[in-house]
Amino acid sequence: MKNILTIIGCALLSILIVFVIGENSDSHTFGLEKTKEDSLIAQEIISYDSDVKEYYKLYDGKRLIGIISDIDEFNEMTNSYYLENYANDFPNTSMTLSGDYYFSTELGFYRVEDRDEEIFAYVRDHGGLGIMTNVIDFSTDEGIFATIYVADMDIFNAARTTFLNYFVSESERNLLAANTALDEMTEVGQRAVGYRIEETISTHKGVADPKRIMTSEKEVLEYLCYGNNSIREYYTVQEGDTLQGVGYMNGDLSPEQIMMLNPNQIFSTDQLLTPGMVLNVTYFTSPIHVVVTKEKLDLEEVYADQAIVLQDPDLFEGSSETIQEEKSGSAYVLYEETWINGVLMSGRQVSESVITQPIQAIIAVGSTQKPNVGTGNFRWPVDNAHLTCGWACYYGHEATDV
Repeated sequence: MKNILTIIGCALLSILIVFVIGENSDSHTFGLEKTKEDSLIAQEIISYDSDVKEYYKLYDGKRLIGIISDIDEFNEMTNSYYLENYANDFPNTSMTLSGDYYFSTELGFYRVEDRDEEIFAYVRDHGGLGIMTNVIDFSTDEGIFATIYVADMDIFNAARTTFLNYFVSESERNLLAANTALDEMTEVGQRAVGYRIEETISTHKGVADPKRIMTSEKEVLEYLCYGNNSIREYYTVQEGDTLQGVGYMNGDLSPEQIMMLNPNQIFSTDQLLTPGMVLNVTYFTSPIHVVVTKEKLDLEEVYADQAIVLQDPDLFEGSSETIQEEKSGSAYVLYEETWINGVLMSGRQVSESVITQPIQAIIAVGSTQKPNVGTGNFRWPVDNAHLTCGWACYYGHEATDV
């Protein structure tokens, strides 16, 4: 009797399993036949169990790669691959699925053949594994427009500091960060009174292809200077070249800009150039814009008004005498300027303080005619003149009779 009941129970269980599988063949919950047909790596069903089990299906986008038999084993393969190939370059992190690869967990009563190694090899060879790293997004109000991956935030912060130093010094930034009121400028020169990065830079953790992760400050700085632009123009210094001349011949760059572009070669705007030096003359095409507001105090010449001219009866016509020499004055002129990535974009005069008043010239000109000296205008020697006999009006006549 017990054997009969056991047989009947097994039969009912088989019918139930077939029914459940059949009812769900169009879904991913228990759909083994659909899984078998659609998966990139074919896997046979090797048995059915009475107990439900959780399975991990691995997808690349909408494409099913295969079903993982042992998720712990798959994770161990991933970790071993990381330790053997990337742990030195990317320490203290981990490797996981990246891109469009993901797991979907499902329940089922089946057991499939173990193809975990093949599935892992496929993911590995098709760029499906990535390193957990630092993701840096650059955005505006319109959204994220660029993303980079950096192994260590310290190298990003160092590169950003170097980039900022091109446009606003560390001492100026520290002074502005202290939020103390700036004294009025009394010496000729310029200083930063405010700065900002126009774009928003945000960071978070994410997964990236190891080939795309920046591992040095130089890489990050190169990106901050030029973005994805890989085109560079260079100039070879000739005999007699100056920074001013080199800049003029290459996009009208200033000596300061050439110095920024060549920090390892040019250390001063007054530096003498050595023939044969190869200088980078490609100006920044950065994905970010460092906006610096500056105050500039200049000592400028103040020109005098037009000379005052006086009529002097003590002087004869045609002569003049300078009574007071013209002298230019001077003034402190304060400007407010806006610079973006080292390029002057706009400026306006804020104030002017005259130090020395200009002096107008005063010139006396003669108004008295000299005696016995004509005025320079011809006139007839008699009143009501008329010609009575012209030159040679008769033989031997050498005059004009009036």
